[in-house]
Amino acid sequence: MFFDLERIRWRLGVALLLGCFGLPDAAFAFSPKTRVEIIERAARLMPPALGRQLAKHRKSLLAGALEPLMHTEMSALGANEKLECVDASVQALVEAMEEQQPMKNVARIFGRIAFESANLSFGLNTRQDDPREERIYLEFTRYVEAKLPKIKTTFGGFADPALHAQDPEKFCEEIASRARRDYDGILRSYFPEGRKSGVADFDDRSVAFATASLEVSLAVTATARAWLFAWHRAHGDLHGTPLLDPSAIRTPFASIEPATRSKQLETRP
Repeated sequence: MFFDLERIRWRLGVALLLGCFGLPDAAFAFSPKTRVEIIERAARLMPPALGRQLAKHRKSLLAGALEPLMHTEMSALGANEKLECVDASVQALVEAMEEQQPMKNVARIFGRIAFESANLSFGLNTRQDDPREERIYLEFTRYVEAKLPKIKTTFGGFADPALHAQDPEKFCEEIASRARRDYDGILRSYFPEGRKSGVADFDDRSVAFATASLEVSLAVTATARAWLFAWHRAHGDLHGTPLLDPSAIRTPFASIEPATRSKQLETRP
């Protein structure tokens, strides 16, 4: 967990890095600022042993999550395209731990996993059904960022059948499938049938705001679960993991809690 002093240092480092990774005209799902917020919220869910390392090597962590944006133009999937899964990055992290590489290298791979998890969680990445999408892709990216201070994250726990079955590809498919459900709602917010969109279509009671909240929460959940999966595979210490029953340390992704149970994370320290 990030303590108060660590939060201050974290945010100072974030401010410096965001100066290097601005939001260009190309669209790439969540903005750098949103991705940093997703990472910070996911980090609060990590076991103390991992949380300390992520805080200590925050520059490498954020670089791993943000540098790909300089070389990647995200857009909706074409008919035969597939979003990159986290499986290769998880394997790279396990190998880095086994080789006892410096933790800054490991933190960078955690950043890459966060990058891939966030991409899977952005609804407009998952389908290409409407030619109007290109006109709103970047606008929705900016809308999500603008609403971050009001978005409260919900987290349904670590139980995940795909990860419990050691199947990260299935995990990625299920995250993308959940994000895909938001696609039509986003389009309707910008192009309501029979009229032009208005301010009410984007206020805090709107479908657009609900969708932004769902996708940020999904990205936090996907990142936290993928991180813990990688850490567990690398034999990292899971003791003290928030929202994980101590009896579940050996099988952290088994469904031992009701599926409807969820937790709300604090938006701010």
